[in-house]
Amino acid sequence: MITTIKQATGRKVIVRGIQSAFDAINAAKAGADAIWLTASTFESDPSPISILRHIKSSVSVPVWLSGGIRRGTDVLKAIALGADFVFLDYETSLWGLHLDGKESLKRMVEMVNEELKLAMVLTHCKDVSEITEKQVVHWVSKL
Repeated sequence: MITTIKQATGRKVIVRGIQSAFDAINAAKAGADAIWLTASTFESDPSPISILRHIKSSVSVPVWLSGGIRRGTDVLKAIALGADFVFLDYETSLWGLHLDGKESLKRMVEMVNEELKLAMVLTHCKDVSEITEKQVVHWVSKL
């Protein structure tokens, strides 16, 4: 199906809504140009950030992430775990628009960017390319 769409439109195909490495591998094999991990409406589904590292190691196409991204530290974690592109949640953007329109949305994006810069300084990263999984503390639970 992906190949048919690409041939018919002459455009790249990004597959959105992937919830497992199995689906990501199949999408990449079928010709997807990128995988877009998003938050699901089902509470039983894993969060995009929790499956990002596993999916990134399973495919050779770019992996995009949205869902749960509200602060600069969220962006840093997503990049550290393998995201090639990171998108703010639409709810966060809507709050920015609600306050004062375009100007408040612009300030909100600038604030997230400044938070990312601060997180990079605190993790000794001078450039986005230096962000690695070493900068992320993984949650450890004892059963």
